[in-house]
Order: sequence, then structure tokens, then C-alpha cells
Amino acid sequence: MNGYTIKVAAGDYELSEHAEDERQADRIPISEVEHALLGGCILENYPDAPRGPSCLVLGYASDDCSFCGGRVTERPVLKACWWGGQLLALVDGVPAGVCEQCGERYYRAAVLKQVESLLQTQEHFRRIEVPLAEYTAAG
Repeated sequence: MNGYTIKVAAGDYELSEHAEDERQADRIPISEVEHALLGGCILENYPDAPRGPSCLVLGYASDDCSFCGGRVTERPVLKACWWGGQLLALVDGVPAGVCEQCGERYYRAAVLKQVESLLQTQEHFRRIEVPLAEYTAAG
């Protein structure tokens, strides 16, 4: 556990008036805020913010799929990486949350940054050949 998750688990944290107003307006229970914070990851850290140390956290309110409500479990996947409509690479073994019902995938920001770095350096690449067939409607 990092410093902020220890504080959240102990209930030793504060919400600004603005954050509390937004939470209430969106009808988000405090338990969902805590679940998202405890399972989230820090995207940006602001240790010297004018109003005191703060951070931007990415987290999800539940372990359920946001599309269908199915159960999401983490497992390694084969990720196709596209850029501007062009397939750059397939990356195997990428950790992802995968919905057991609809197959939707969820990636942590740190994982996507690592994949992007891998693509930029092209380390550990190997070439494979894939057969390509074109579909034609039966006539």
C-alpha cells in the first residue's frame, strides 16, 4: 500500500467542498469513491500544490464491467496496438481486466505506458507471418 491508500483505508483523508458537491450531484456513494481510490493508480502527483499535496488517481468504483455489469478478472492478453489506423505490433502477455461476460478489456495507465515505451524502443520484437484471406460473399 502506498501513502494515500493507507490514509483512505484508515478514513484519514479529505474531500474539498467542490469535490463533495460534485460527488453529491452525481449521486456517488462515498464507498464507491473509496473503492476507486483503494484500487486505483496515481496518474499525476502534485506535492507542492498551493492548497496542499494532492494527486490525480485513476480508479474504478467496482470490479464490474461498466458496459454490461459482468465480472472483470485480471489476466494476460494479446493486445493489438494500432496507430493512425495502422497495426504496429501485437504485444503478448499484457495484463488487463477482462469482462467474463462481454470481453471488454480494461488496462491500467502504467501498463499502457509500458506498452507504448516498448513500441517506441522496439525491444524484444520478433517477426511473425500471418496468413491473410479476403472474404467474398457467396454468390
